[in-house]
Amino acid sequence: VKGTNQGTMANADGRYELALQPGRYEVVFQYLGFKNIVKTLEVENDFKILDVTLEEQALNINEVKIGSKSEDPAYTIMRRAIAKARFHALQVETYSARAYIKTTGVATNIPFFAEKALKKEGIEEGRPILNESVNEITFRQPNNYQQRVVSTRNSLDNSAPSPNAFVLASFYDPTVGDAVSPLSPKALGYYKFEYEGSFREGDLEVNKIKVIPRSYGEGVFKGQIYIIENTWAIHSLNLQTTVQSLDVDVKQVFTPVQNVWMPTNLQFRFGGSMMGFSGEFKYVISMTYKNLKVNPAFKETVTV
Repeated sequence: VKGTNQGTMANADGRYELALQPGRYEVVFQYLGFKNIVKTLEVENDFKILDVTLEEQALNINEVKIGSKSEDPAYTIMRRAIAKARFHALQVETYSARAYIKTTGVATNIPFFAEKALKKEGIEEGRPILNESVNEITFRQPNNYQQRVVSTRNSLDNSAPSPNAFVLASFYDPTVGDAVSPLSPKALGYYKFEYEGSFREGDLEVNKIKVIPRSYGEGVFKGQIYIIENTWAIHSLNLQTTVQSLDVDVKQVFTPVQNVWMPTNLQFRFGGSMMGFSGEFKYVISMTYKNLKVNPAFKETVTV
């Protein structure tokens, strides 16, 4: 909901529910790689159905001079984003947030010594498993996180990989989940960058940058990162890495909260095998921020 910290997620069928007090609201629909849609809604004392269809985001390619000594414009954008990463990392002094986490997965191989114990928990090869939880997360600079489970519906055991190394981390930091962030001060030594175009979102211009590891393997990301022109903040990202032989996909969509771009929709996929246990697990996380305190020294105006 534009101008508030309220939000929700659609499920795989596109269904969603948002509880609002009577009044007039602007509701923003967004998803990585698609154009945002803003709908005005009058809420009374009954249910309203609001359906939308998002269009794929088209990219504009600015005129670029190509020569033997020309540099891809992605490097100019990323140098500015890297230079300002510390600024963005320090913008928020403290916050509390409610995180709704939905986990789905399927085990494709279970070690024989664990089969009996896991079967008692309802976990068998090829059988889908589900976990839903509501968590309270509090943050205080420089990197103090606390997480409390408010409620949970769980059919998973501890064999499922935890996404906390990525949820409780920022891509403005030098590393994320033991991998070098594309915004690390050392990023130019680990990555090549390619400019793939830009698009307009309201008054914003958003640049799409391809992230290419100089050497493939664990400890680096590949994929795309979207950087906002002039503020050089992250708009969204779609990155992949490898952690302990597991393939990890990370998607994040950011939304301005009190003039700070914060990750509000996060998706993770873990696939592969670890310690004889293999499968695929997907995590969808919706973050609703409250009690967010911005450091006065790092305030800036965000136009959307």
